[in-house]
Amino acid sequence: MRILKSIQFWVGLLLVGGAFVGVLLFAQLTTPPTYEVAIAVQDIPAYTSLQDAYTNGYIALDKQSFSASLLQVVLTPETLQAMLADGVFVETVRAGDVLNRGRIATGENAEKVRRLALALTDPQLVIKSIPVDAESTPYIAVGDLVDLYTTLGTVRATELATSTVPPLPVGVTPAPPTPEPLPDYEALTQPVTVTLQLPVTKRVVAGAIVVRVNHEQIANPQYGAVTTDGQQPAPFIAGPVVSVDVLVPETTAESLDWAVFNGKMSLAVRPALWRATVDAGQALPETRGFAWEDFNAVFWNGRRNTVDGRQGETETR
Repeated sequence: MRILKSIQFWVGLLLVGGAFVGVLLFAQLTTPPTYEVAIAVQDIPAYTSLQDAYTNGYIALDKQSFSASLLQVVLTPETLQAMLADGVFVETVRAGDVLNRGRIATGENAEKVRRLALALTDPQLVIKSIPVDAESTPYIAVGDLVDLYTTLGTVRATELATSTVPPLPVGVTPAPPTPEPLPDYEALTQPVTVTLQLPVTKRVVAGAIVVRVNHEQIANPQYGAVTTDGQQPAPFIAGPVVSVDVLVPETTAESLDWAVFNGKMSLAVRPALWRATVDAGQALPETRGFAWEDFNAVFWNGRRNTVDGRQGETETR
């Protein structure tokens, strides 16, 4: 009996030891490897150059464990040195954050960010957030030039109408012109009220500079789980574009605010060749706007010029 108990003791001890070793081996196999990465040791404001942050001691190296797949998005000592030449932070980085390549612009994009940093020191400029529709918004990035439009009202008409002068029948000649009476100068000097039927679309700002693109933050259904490679999914994932932060003159802030809260906003991206004009402070060409009457005229002009494949058969007045 004593021998049997001794055997049970040693077998139990071996099982416990084996389980402990197994747990250690499993932990080593599932724990991601350790890498040296760059981190922020204090807050780094947006538009700070990577070189200045590094020289001033805002950046340090630290060893952290994570999936090897993340090496493509974080700054290692090697990539940090390679980006020091022209790297610029495009958004504020908080102390303790691992430096992410997506937060740092290089090359041509870095030059755009530097211009934004200089623009933000101008007291005559402000940043406004503009809500947009993701489905009708073209691809935009920080530093792009955009025109901002607003559309007011909805279509209430149930028909399109025009008036035409039919051609005279064969053999009928026009009547002689009636002598025009003398002009009524008093009537000609009276105020005239001009009205436009809604809807109407108008460009309210031309050449605004994009400083940030805001995406909908969608809860990540994978958050809290650990993938097979040991990666921890982020709590949120970026969804569609919901708004754009733009840099505009303070003098247009009130009219832009009115347009945002009373109309539906949209934007168009300008070619880069307009950048020199905007940087020089020159005004861009004005627009007439587009109203219901304009659409009505465009529709009937196009229909008149294409009916039956012939042109000029009727005259719209």
